[in-house]
Amino acid sequence: MADFYQTSFTVKGSKEDPSLSGIELMEKVDDSIVDWIENRFGESLGDAHSKYLETEDGDAVQLDRGQNDLSGFLRIVLEHTGRDDDDVSRWRTDIRLATEGESVEFDVDVRKTDDEDRPLELGTEVNVSPPLVLKSLLEQFDCCFGEDLLMPEAERITLKEAARFAENVVFAMNRRIPLVILTENPYGGVFVGANYLQSYLLGIAKVVTYDGETAKIVNDSLGDQLQCSDGTIRVFIPGCSHDDPLWQNVFWTWKRMNFIEWDQFLFEVSRECFSHFLPQVGSRLYDEVSVRVHRSRQEQLLKRIRSMESSVEDVTTYEELLDEAAGTLNELGYYKREIAELRKQLAERDAVIEQLNVSLRHQSADPRDADESSVSPEFDTLYQAVEYCQRNMDGRLRFFSRAVELAKGADFQRPNEVYEIFESLVECGDARISGSLGMDIQGWLSQKGVDYSPHESDTTMGKYGKDRTFYDNESRRHVEMQEHIKLSGKRLRIHVYWSEDEHKWLIGYIGRHLRTASG
Repeated sequence: MADFYQTSFTVKGSKEDPSLSGIELMEKVDDSIVDWIENRFGESLGDAHSKYLETEDGDAVQLDRGQNDLSGFLRIVLEHTGRDDDDVSRWRTDIRLATEGESVEFDVDVRKTDDEDRPLELGTEVNVSPPLVLKSLLEQFDCCFGEDLLMPEAERITLKEAARFAENVVFAMNRRIPLVILTENPYGGVFVGANYLQSYLLGIAKVVTYDGETAKIVNDSLGDQLQCSDGTIRVFIPGCSHDDPLWQNVFWTWKRMNFIEWDQFLFEVSRECFSHFLPQVGSRLYDEVSVRVHRSRQEQLLKRIRSMESSVEDVTTYEELLDEAAGTLNELGYYKREIAELRKQLAERDAVIEQLNVSLRHQSADPRDADESSVSPEFDTLYQAVEYCQRNMDGRLRFFSRAVELAKGADFQRPNEVYEIFESLVECGDARISGSLGMDIQGWLSQKGVDYSPHESDTTMGKYGKDRTFYDNESRRHVEMQEHIKLSGKRLRIHVYWSEDEHKWLIGYIGRHLRTASG
């Protein structure tokens, strides 16, 4: 069994009371999730800011919540064993939600903890089911991934809808999650129940199904390359079109599925979906709101302590009141550790910003005023380097959103080396446009110390070409990127493509070495 599941989406309203928004909607979602936890543990969590529960069998839940003016947040971390009787693995489910407007951002992460209790790289193969609370949430609330409405059950396409289904759904340019089409075989059977498959792919794909008669009409619109019928299951990736090669939207025939293990089939489907859904990062809003609320609480406690200090003459009485205030602060014990870590991150961010300001001042100054003491940017993480280049080198570089997300989860230890590579790509782009390159790109970059390969082998592209095709959210198309830059042997690869239309390097992938024909 694989050990990673993650998604995030926007909760836009309650089906029971559509008028709810903002904090009221947040409280309704809070109640729904907490009810689920209380039913599982058989104990009330109440309205506490912070609470910890543990069962005799070792399952545990940590709850933390807060509200400030129009902002609010909730976090539930659940440590538990597998949901199946034969699954003795330990799992960690981390649910976070926050609001500062009309809607609520929801973020969930599930991973194994009995081997290594640490985050895995974004893009790690997925096969773990979503948490049970997710289906309940989708049943009660309108939840959207971009413009896609997430459904708790599969959708069945009727004959009336068939003619417009391909253009309105399959080839819709605003679709951001994979579409899994499940068709019936000639006898009306299916390899897997549509609703079961949807429950397995909640938050990362939408499952639709139709019968044989409907399939005939839909296939006329899909074309010969992409048609689905006679029990076929196919994953249509976001941004797909009539011109896609056969291999790009992966499919399983009835015959193939009958020669594959059940777990392996689910693994392949979920991996294909997770590889192509375009993530949102709801946790960003959670971090912003939780820090804001924490600071507000701290300020209130400081005011209380200062008020005690100015109004109490008896030192003993003052100490007792101070202990009382400290006790209130101890209720936030879990958050004290979180705040300390956030302060550390903010300090690191401020240091980077200061370095960037120095660099920008240097760039905007008269060249005659430049001196050797100017400070070059220094980065602690790969993401910091990518984020800086994304902001300051957009004249020659454009990063796909997937590449930026991958950089967040990477643990590459030499981010300054990546920054220098992007600098070289910018210089190379300028030289290409001015006509002063004087040699091929590989030779030019080699002189700069960049290990650049202009293409992959035909065998590798034949077997794993789809791994080197990346979705461009800006142009809403897929771009094949054989060109790549190697760092640290096989540890890190950057896949790039020079766009003659934009006069920019497009950066589609930053991460571990992709599969090749030679292994």
